[in-house]
Amino acid sequence: MGKRTDSRDRTVAAAERLFRARGVAGTGLREVVDAAGTARGGLGHHFPGGKEELVTEVVQRTGARIAELLGALRDVRPPPAPADVVRAVVGLWREELRRTDYALGCPLAACVVDGAVEHPGVRAAVAAALDSWEEPLAVLLDGAPRTPGRGVAVALLCALEGAVVIARARRDLTPLDDVERVFADVVD
Repeated sequence: MGKRTDSRDRTVAAAERLFRARGVAGTGLREVVDAAGTARGGLGHHFPGGKEELVTEVVQRTGARIAELLGALRDVRPPPAPADVVRAVVGLWREELRRTDYALGCPLAACVVDGAVEHPGVRAAVAAALDSWEEPLAVLLDGAPRTPGRGVAVALLCALEGAVVIARARRDLTPLDDVERVFADVVD
């Protein structure tokens, strides 16, 4: 992998926005370059593995960013109540959908829905990102990893991904409200 540059970072950021809005299959590399304001040749320089490498980078960065947010919640002392964790996590999506006028979904979901996970590198990156979200959520929801909190964490992630899809389709936050209410009750 080459040295990180501003053009590389802009390319990844542009690709993330486009993948979140249009999906992986619906986004061409030329569109990414145009949105990033970078030279087409830079794409091959920064991502010699092509679109698969770019998708993998987007997934890794997104995964790390969300894992960092969850890790910060996990490290708060005293720890937040599980219902407050549910409200915080759902609240992040609620604000994101409002901020983007329902335009942007989850890039990991886009990879799965569009079949990009057929590429081993992308599949591994998506799995690693989801694992990095599951562990801190399990701790936050149950107090320890590998306990019933793990199942609740997985169910919450599944419900959130589905709620985001429905909310975007309907342009309505009610599915997120429903997930928040149900899971806040479950963990209390």
